[in-house]
Amino acid sequence: EAFVFSFGKVKDDASPQVQFFPWSSVNECCMYADQQMFGMGGGEGRHAFLIQSDLLQGHSSPTPTFRNTILAANEEFVVRDIEVWSLEEVQ
Repeated sequence: EAFVFSFGKVKDDASPQVQFFPWSSVNECCMYADQQMFGMGGGEGRHAFLIQSDLLQGHSSPTPTFRNTILAANEEFVVRDIEVWSLEEVQ
């Protein structure tokens, strides 16, 4: 299972909010990576987010995978911080 989320203002005058988008099961385009980029979500030539190999430039679009909105303030963005988590079952 996978999910994407955003944290920020939904409206100009609103307090920051978390928006959570779980996997929709419409497709299996949850994660993608190659030598040039990595990202999550897909379908129709879009990614929920995609980070270029320089780790400085990104792109976000709505996707069927997560039924998400754009996850950043704009479709094109500059990466400020990256945080990666892995949740695993302890045996």
